[in-house]
Amino acid sequence: MKKTKFITGMTTGIAIGAAVSMMSTDMIDKKTKKKIKRSGKSIRNVADSMYSGMSNFMK
Repeated sequence: MKKTKFITGMTTGIAIGAAVSMMSTDMIDKKTKKKIKRSGKSIRNVADSMYSGMSNFMK
């Protein structure tokens, strides 16, 4: 269970870190920033469902 939390945290952290670094640049337009935000939310949802699935599998 601790390993899955770690993997989920790492995956989410990487996705959020990439999105924040991309948003901090001035060269990106608003449309691209919206796509990055949506992708980040999607990745977070996938990581959460993977964690739920793994925790149910390990029970």
